[in-house]
Amino acid sequence: TVYLLDGDGNPVAGWQSATGSADERVDLVAPDAGNYLVFVDVYAANPSTAFDLTTFAVVPGGSPITLNPEVIAGQQGVPATYTASWGGLNAYSKYLGMISYGDTGVQTLLSVTTAEVILPGTPLNTAPPTITGTPQVGKKLTAHPGEWNVAGLTFAYQWQADGVDIPGATAVKYRVTSGDQGKQLRVVVTATKGDLPPGHAVSAAVTVPFSSTTDLKLNRTLAYSWQTTIAKVTVSTDADAAPTGSVTITVNGNSVASIPLTAADNGTVSYTLPSSGSGFYRVQATFVPDAATTLGSTSKTRFLIILF
Repeated sequence: TVYLLDGDGNPVAGWQSATGSADERVDLVAPDAGNYLVFVDVYAANPSTAFDLTTFAVVPGGSPITLNPEVIAGQQGVPATYTASWGGLNAYSKYLGMISYGDTGVQTLLSVTTAEVILPGTPLNTAPPTITGTPQVGKKLTAHPGEWNVAGLTFAYQWQADGVDIPGATAVKYRVTSGDQGKQLRVVVTATKGDLPPGHAVSAAVTVPFSSTTDLKLNRTLAYSWQTTIAKVTVSTDADAAPTGSVTITVNGNSVASIPLTAADNGTVSYTLPSSGSGFYRVQATFVPDAATTLGSTSKTRFLIILF
């Protein structure tokens, strides 16, 4: 949220960007001179989450954007395309430019983040690499090189976990290991061809959730109808924090209870099964996490025999 402050430091106007994205941008068109306050409210499970705040002043006479063609002979209802290129930019910098369309009042904002200086002839990535597959322990992920502006390229791959190279993980496919749980996996693609300088591109990251194990124990497996049978459910994960969510208990496939599992429970809850007549019963417990960082799991089936 951006506030314009008066002489006493009180907000007199405000603008906000609040979406589901991890990146937000507030655009002020022809802002009044004065003092502005930027207030960033970060929602995250980890209170130490960091963020970058960058400001831009988009004015005529900055680093010019080259347009090809400079003038579009537009026709209503007919799509038109053009190429916008930006030269002379510093490495490891952020730029924001505005492209206007005549006197229509419509603009396109162009955002560029530069990396290392690219040598002439270097293959350029035009659509980033992607990762397909299920990011779970034991599953295979497949890297796709994306699209490039040079044909006939040879691609090499390096898988990373939390930005660090995984030793030996240089194939197009990667099998997720237990050590990847809780980490973000991405792949760095290097494109080469003949004497051209190598080009590099990085995929978006996928997060590997923690696996969970649900164990169910009954205090008795043979009972009379007047006796109490208690189901004890223990959920464990490799995460540092205790699992949270809910535990569903079923008897013969029918749900009999849904029990909240809080951090204070430390992964263990108990439930007294409802009284039943004589018969043979199948009891099972299922853990449903409340966050995508952990996978759910189902216990083995336990059998209960009620005599009479």
